[in-house]
Amino acid sequence: MQLPVLMPGAEPFFFRGGSTACLLIHGLTASPQEMRPLAEHLALQGHTVYVPRLPYHGTTPVDLTRAGWNDWFLSALDAYYVLVSQCERVVVAGLSMGGVTALLLSAVAQVSGVISLSTPMNLSGDARLRLARALWRMYPYFKKSNVGDSNHDPFWRGRYPVHPVRSLAELVDYMAAVRPYLPKITCPALLVHAQDDSSVPISNFHLIAQEIGSTAWQVEFRNGGHVLTYSEHSHELNELVSHFVDYCIEL
Repeated sequence: MQLPVLMPGAEPFFFRGGSTACLLIHGLTASPQEMRPLAEHLALQGHTVYVPRLPYHGTTPVDLTRAGWNDWFLSALDAYYVLVSQCERVVVAGLSMGGVTALLLSAVAQVSGVISLSTPMNLSGDARLRLARALWRMYPYFKKSNVGDSNHDPFWRGRYPVHPVRSLAELVDYMAAVRPYLPKITCPALLVHAQDDSSVPISNFHLIAQEIGSTAWQVEFRNGGHVLTYSEHSHELNELVSHFVDYCIEL
């Protein structure tokens, strides 16, 4: 049996800090590298930070065709229990599919705050997603249009160059499973989205803001695309998240 090989830059990482832990969850087809700028900033603020690698990510796209959404959630739940055993409080943040995971985690676990970045919750307008479950065996992958081709590009490192169609079908099911939990979220929430996000329309941001059970900080950037952690607003985002974490600590 050939063992999976981890892509360069796709490793999970952990920064030991103070009694407040920040659990950062990357998106679909990505890796912990996607969250590194935010993670390093929070670590410099003195917080404990853990960025796990979600199952079937950071190896090869064929691995991701084996994944169910429950694999991603349970992996994040394990990471939460690691942190809660060591720290007084946990704030969870996720980007894209990682945001779906963060929202569900905040609904079922004792977290001090949740941060949702570029999070999808209803992508019914995308015909590819509606048909993904029926078509993935005939069309197992489709190529991304915005992936760099250099190992020196941190935006690219650890990310798959294609979308496994079966994993998109899992994402559709994941969103449907999580949406009923939004009213159950009562911890402080920070929602951030870019108006020009071509992957997840801004309507998803408004849907989450309307249905979440807590009063949320809502921040819209005019531009910045989907991966806000590497956008032109990354420094602003880092400061915003830091202020939110401080707010959660003070409650």
